[in-house]
Amino acid sequence: MEKQKARRVSLVVLTLCLGSAAMSSGQATAKPLDDSQVVMSGEFVRDRSFNLTGYYYPTTEIQVGNFHLDHIDMGDDSDFRKLETEGQTLSTWTPFEFSFSDMSSPELQGEMGPYHERSPRVFCKSYSLTADKISFTGYDKDVGEVRFEGKIDPAFITRQSSDVTWMSESEDAVITGDLTIAGKTFKNVGFAYWAGD
Repeated sequence: MEKQKARRVSLVVLTLCLGSAAMSSGQATAKPLDDSQVVMSGEFVRDRSFNLTGYYYPTTEIQVGNFHLDHIDMGDDSDFRKLETEGQTLSTWTPFEFSFSDMSSPELQGEMGPYHERSPRVFCKSYSLTADKISFTGYDKDVGEVRFEGKIDPAFITRQSSDVTWMSESEDAVITGDLTIAGKTFKNVGFAYWAGD
């Protein structure tokens, strides 16, 4: 468990460093979409009332070929707004992406633990983030096409929308759905949550 947590923190640190370099549980019901809150910009659909910032880790091992899925990374509302109005402005990051490790690349040791030298990320080309649906499509030249379609736990959406109930971590899956990587589909994949340091 400690090794997994150290690896998780190391991967997040690597993600943050790359981004910075480029820039210089009870029952609950999620609030329905409000026309003033939902944005529909080309291939992007999102309920702006949601706060989904953080990292989402698969609760089971997911690997296709040499590429091991580490986590989903989501930015905050301002990050999404920038993408939706200006397009992708950074070559190393988007506010909704799937992060992988190339297990065939050398393993390096960082301050927070080991990580692989090559860590490709699949950037979003389209997405939907609403109470009814979460979907993602993206492509990376090494990993291939990635598609995901599922649902976000409505209790999680509600908790994260309030400073009083906001949580920094959940070992239980808060996102569940079907994930396809380079043509291989994994059914009912769960993703747990970590807000990061």
